[in-house]
Amino acid sequence: MKCRYDLTAQELRERLNYDPETGIFFWRKTTRQGFIGKKAGYIDDRGYIVIVIDAIARKAHRLAVLYMTGNWPKEKVDHRNLNKSDNRWTNLREATASQNQANSRMYVCNMNGAKGITKRSNGRYRVQIRKDYKLNNIGTFDTIEEAKAAHTAAHVDAFGDFSRS
Repeated sequence: MKCRYDLTAQELRERLNYDPETGIFFWRKTTRQGFIGKKAGYIDDRGYIVIVIDAIARKAHRLAVLYMTGNWPKEKVDHRNLNKSDNRWTNLREATASQNQANSRMYVCNMNGAKGITKRSNGRYRVQIRKDYKLNNIGTFDTIEEAKAAHTAAHVDAFGDFSRS
């Protein structure tokens, strides 16, 4: 049985065309009748475009990195604009798990309207940032505004271009 990383860049380019400006893959070679020249893939339940090659479902954003660079991504592939189905080359970048998480939306259940901030029982606000699986305590602040400013500054310092606080 094939591993999902057995596919080489050359094999991928023989089977699919990738348009870096639109982020869309098209079939070049397939055993399925009538698919040559058609758009490849489907959107999964999490919003990612998935393309099945050799009976293995592969995420299109990872295939785009393989197609463009000739190598599988080392860790994660981040969508700069958070749109999981936008696989334009300018929207994709390789990232660590921490960087990928840093460029994420606020959780729906967030009560403060700010990432990384929790309200303490004493009415003060604690600011924390997780980087490389380590939780870093930034400090405790009297107002939500002070906490947001501290979080933003620390987040930009820790994650640079990946920061989305």
